[in-house]
Amino acid sequence: MDKKLLFIFFLPCLFLWNTALATSDAANLNLQITGFCGDGFCQEGLGETTENCQSDCLVAGQHGGGLIYFQIKNIIASDTTTNSAKITWLTTKFSVCNFYWGFTPDYEKEIISETKLTTGHLIYLTNLLPGTYYHFKISCQTESLEKDHTTDQQFKTLLTLNNVNNFSAKSQDKGIALTWQNPVDEKFFGVKILRSERFFPFNLQSGIIIYEGYGDSFLDIDVVSGKTYYYTIFTYDKEKNYSSGAIAYALFGKGAVVPPEPTPPPETQIVKEITINDFKFFSQEQNIKIEDYRTIKVESEKHLTISIDADKIPDKVEAITVTINQDGKEYSYLLKFDKESNVYEVSFTTPGKSGNYSIKINFLDYKNKTIKQINGILNVFKISKKFDWRPIVIIWLEILLLVIFVYWVIINNKTRLKPKKIK
Repeated sequence: MDKKLLFIFFLPCLFLWNTALATSDAANLNLQITGFCGDGFCQEGLGETTENCQSDCLVAGQHGGGLIYFQIKNIIASDTTTNSAKITWLTTKFSVCNFYWGFTPDYEKEIISETKLTTGHLIYLTNLLPGTYYHFKISCQTESLEKDHTTDQQFKTLLTLNNVNNFSAKSQDKGIALTWQNPVDEKFFGVKILRSERFFPFNLQSGIIIYEGYGDSFLDIDVVSGKTYYYTIFTYDKEKNYSSGAIAYALFGKGAVVPPEPTPPPETQIVKEITINDFKFFSQEQNIKIEDYRTIKVESEKHLTISIDADKIPDKVEAITVTINQDGKEYSYLLKFDKESNVYEVSFTTPGKSGNYSIKINFLDYKNKTIKQINGILNVFKISKKFDWRPIVIIWLEILLLVIFVYWVIINNKTRLKPKKIK
């Protein structure tokens, strides 16, 4: 009896031991014989899976169903500027791709189709709006009709730094008083003012720094009576990216009067061809169309960007300025050359009051003389905000319902507490 019990006890143990050995041998076999990850083939029989070799074996559903070996990868949006971006991606096999893009996932802007088989792909987008989100997707196909496509992708163009508003220079007894209004911008970190006795400093290397900080005024006392001083104020962010610059000038001395701007000379044929239609105006992530060949309609107290392609500017032009006439005073800004996007551009906040403001775009030569002037109208409007009565109506309805409920409870309790008459 004892031997039978002993046999019954050891028989399952022997079975489990043999099973463990077989499993161990199978595991050793799988470890010893493996596929080569990265060759573009999912060799399941040699141990390649979606966990240990994602480049060869992809999960079904991520790229169109089933285990596939052709894929789109390494999608990068780089070299993004205020109006351009570069999109690159790789494919595991030679293929041609379609690039769909637009403001929304409907990709309403354009479909760009490749014509050459390659594994390294590049699309360069231009004429974009500053500070705007763009959507895109990619679909590719090999010669053997293998296909892959991406989900919706996004990138955002850069937003140019706003300049200060209402920058002015006035001669006083002790010096030249500089005043301005800092932009209401989360990127704003400070201002830097440069001065020159020759002309407006176009960049940080063409003048001396007289002020840097967060204030909105400065008195320049290091001045000599009878001299004219030119100032440029730049805003900057934490990364020390600078705006295009706002400009002002003043003649120091008692009773000094700033001389009027000289009348532009006759235009050369090359400069004459440039019109206001060659400029682009952006506000609120929208391209503003010029009305009546000279009117730019914008909302008040909004970010306005003005730009022009550098290819349209002749070599003799040294600088471009934009001047806004506001309440009888003129405020001017420099257009900054952006090498990456190959444009001249400037950004500032539109006036707070509704109305028509004259706008002048001046082209200056190397002698700082105006060689061309373009005139236009900045039509500023305000959007009236209608008062929303709905929250107040909802609150009063809730109060009314509460009063009705309390009244009902009181009446109901009085009815219950009222003594019954004994017949």
